[in-house]
Amino acid sequence: MSTIHIADVDRIIRWKELSQLVPYSAMHIRRLEKLGRFPERIKLGDGKRAAVGWSSREIIHWIGARMAARTRVDGQLELPLSASPSRELTEEATPPQENNRGRTSEIQ
Repeated sequence: MSTIHIADVDRIIRWKELSQLVPYSAMHIRRLEKLGRFPERIKLGDGKRAAVGWSSREIIHWIGARMAARTRVDGQLELPLSASPSRELTEEATPPQENNRGRTSEIQ
């Protein structure tokens, strides 16, 4: 009798199972798919409202890539593709504000 390893089997998972593996909302997953940063969904039927699923192998690979991308910086975990802009970019992009006396001041 041969042993089957679950990681070797590719199957289609539906939203319920995907949401247990990836803690993102449906809208966020759709955005990531459109940007090419998440595995594409597989249409399971014909028509505009056909059921969809995702390849379990692609999802497991995507999670593994996220885990491998982590680096430790000063004891904290950080992903190289951070969604938040760096402090320098934020400060440079922030225009000076006028206070109630008509004077321009920098935001800090």
